[in-house]
Amino acid sequence: MEKIYRVLYCSRNCMEGSPEHQLNEVRNILASSRKNNVAVGITGALLFNREMFAQVLEGPLEQVQATFERIQPDLRHTDVTVLENGFVEARDFPEWSMAFAGATEAHFAEFEGSETNTAKTEAAEQIGALLRSLVVQEDAYV
Repeated sequence: MEKIYRVLYCSRNCMEGSPEHQLNEVRNILASSRKNNVAVGITGALLFNREMFAQVLEGPLEQVQATFERIQPDLRHTDVTVLENGFVEARDFPEWSMAFAGATEAHFAEFEGSETNTAKTEAAEQIGALLRSLVVQEDAYV
């Protein structure tokens, strides 16, 4: 049985420009992610709004870690905060090499300023649940 490693993180959006320009950048991110992830067995989901990103990466440990290491220094975001990482029983997004969902600032507001491990765990659970519910509704639109 394959061991599944998961990383869930949030970061602040640094992309400038109109909402249309930012959405085009997100489309580019998704196209690249979907192509690269299929090749290395990673699945996951990306949540985005004009202020924040949240992303889940899940798959083999080495591939998830290597992918996350490439994502962290990307200049389109900053303040990367890992909310969850570790081995899990099953994938949350097995059907998607990289699913997408949009979100409002209100969805992210409750997760800002999470300093303790307990708060990060709660934020990870809430963001994970939000991603699972929104992805099914929205993924086809991007």
